[in-house]
Amino acid sequence: MPNLRKNIYSVLNVYMKGTIRLLLDCANVTYKLYCLMQRKDKWNCPECLNKIPKRGNTNTPVRNIETTMDEVRQHLTTKCEGSKRTQKNTENENVTLRVKNPSARSTTTDTTAEFSIMEELKLHMSELFNSQMTGIKDAIIDFTETIKAQNSRIQQLEDRVSQLEKSTDLSVLENKIQKLSIKIVEQEQTLLANDIEISGCSEVQNESAMHIIKTVAHKIGISINEKDIVNVERVGPRRPEEKDKPYRPRPLIVRLTRRETRDALLTAARVRRGLNTEGLQLPGPTRSLYVNKCLSGHNRYLFQKARLLASELKFKYVWTRDGKIYVRQEQGKERSRIREESDLFWVFGKS
Repeated sequence: MPNLRKNIYSVLNVYMKGTIRLLLDCANVTYKLYCLMQRKDKWNCPECLNKIPKRGNTNTPVRNIETTMDEVRQHLTTKCEGSKRTQKNTENENVTLRVKNPSARSTTTDTTAEFSIMEELKLHMSELFNSQMTGIKDAIIDFTETIKAQNSRIQQLEDRVSQLEKSTDLSVLENKIQKLSIKIVEQEQTLLANDIEISGCSEVQNESAMHIIKTVAHKIGISINEKDIVNVERVGPRRPEEKDKPYRPRPLIVRLTRRETRDALLTAARVRRGLNTEGLQLPGPTRSLYVNKCLSGHNRYLFQKARLLASELKFKYVWTRDGKIYVRQEQGKERSRIREESDLFWVFGKS
């Protein structure tokens, strides 16, 4: 046994002069301590120390060897296995130098590359998102300005409408229009003050309307000549003959020079009830003659409608005087004047 120990010492001395001294330094063992053979538990290389699990000794600092960028580039480009180990001398015995193994260093490199790619992707997505959001914000601003402008225009129009409604009430305008319409109708009727209408005279082609008027006036006892007549003509479209209905000739409208002549003809025709075409030497069957004051188109329509409603609702009296239309239900009741179509519903509906 002693001989074996001597042999070992001799071998160790040889190695201590060379490479073995580095191993002792790496294990934090001095040559003197090694010769004393003390503190053997500290005689471990760094790889063995790395394999020993830590037991919560926080007083022992661990110094890691950081991965350099050159090594990362070398791993990404060449993917070589293994790496150089670096060793450092420590002044304190309690400091342990830890060297990373190749597998851990490869994992760190891959993680670093993935992290770099993720950072670039995040940066690109952030720039794209910011550019898109800028366009959306600009569009929203434009839409907002457009809506504000439209709202302003609408508000202005509403203000104008409200001002117009305040300045002119619609009901007031309707009343004014109604009054003006009545006034126009009265003016039209005034222009027909010297006109009379004769209905029932047979109509033939190439007839002499002047001769017919003189004959009718002579029959009712009024003598007139051509100087008393301004114009005479039949009005309205020519009516076709129908088999089932009696033929109705168009009326004759006579404009006289003086109102006195008109009044004389109307009075004489009113006195002679049952006036007809007998003795007038007119073609066709005998028909009743009617001499009335000429009405305007509006009053003529109202008069015909009033007569129709009076016949349906048992009104006894419908007549005109000086171009005005009157209605009376029966003797003793108040008469009602018809100025416009709404009066028809008011008068006959009230009954």
